[in-house]
Amino acid sequence: GSFVAFSDRDFVIPPRVMGIAGSKEDAPLLRALSLYLNSSLASYSLFFHAQEWGVFRQARYVSMTEVRKLPIPDLTLSQVEKRVDLHQQLVNAEEQTIAKAFAIVKGVQMELFNGNHTRASEATTTPDMFAKVSLSQKNHIMKEMSAFHTYSQRAIDETIFDTFNIPDDIRLLVTEFVHVRLPLDKPSALKNVTREPSEQELLDYARELRDELDS
Repeated sequence: GSFVAFSDRDFVIPPRVMGIAGSKEDAPLLRALSLYLNSSLASYSLFFHAQEWGVFRQARYVSMTEVRKLPIPDLTLSQVEKRVDLHQQLVNAEEQTIAKAFAIVKGVQMELFNGNHTRASEATTTPDMFAKVSLSQKNHIMKEMSAFHTYSQRAIDETIFDTFNIPDDIRLLVTEFVHVRLPLDKPSALKNVTREPSEQELLDYARELRDELDS
């Protein structure tokens, strides 16, 4: 899918990465726009305009021309405020998730300090410490980050679907295409989309099947 980040700090944009600038007064609109461009609906729309999507590549690129073809909602002030609140909630949740992972890494650093009876080097970076955590700790960190990304994507998608008043059947079509069919562009993704469903996913499927049969 798409990956769009909002920042109110100065930064350098590398080649092949596009940026949208605005004044401080435009910050709420840019936050709301970042949520929309990160949604599955935006990725679904981009697929039908981006020439490189659908062809096996390690990375998918889109041009500004293709992004400009996306239907952008004309949000009301109330809608913008709600999306700004969601954006801040996700930022806070991400910071907490990263803090928990960092706490595990710092714990490893303290173990090294206590074991060596020497002061841990301040030059030791977090990635270096992450490489020293146990396999179970590393899996726990990755599981927590994956759960956060899944939660964030669902929250963003539900908000954007509601903005456009997208019917349930189209929501299902978009979600399945972006998160199941499109990843199959990469053979390495086969394992992720063919895993055993969770209990919650089975319940969701059962409800959808019931609703279809009763309609």
